[in-house]
Amino acid sequence: MPATPGRIEIWPALWESETVKVAGDAFRDLTFGPKHGGRWTAIPSNAATYKAEQDRLKKAQIEKAGARLAAALNTTMAVVRQGVDRKAPGEER
Repeated sequence: MPATPGRIEIWPALWESETVKVAGDAFRDLTFGPKHGGRWTAIPSNAATYKAEQDRLKKAQIEKAGARLAAALNTTMAVVRQGVDRKAPGEER
């Protein structure tokens, strides 16, 4: 997975924008029926194909989340280490 560009502070907004774009794929091949009890009925055109595609999408999003968490932690720890390394001799660490 490619690295997220920019400062770590903007990463969540970039990731959110990407997720919103992918969200449309979750509704592909669905037909919405009447509303019952405050909920819409969603009917896939092919249940087996829909389930397989949903499983693929979920797996991809979870993999991205794991890679992004690792990148955020690695970046944060690098900043923390730099701060520790910059302390003057004798300063509390």
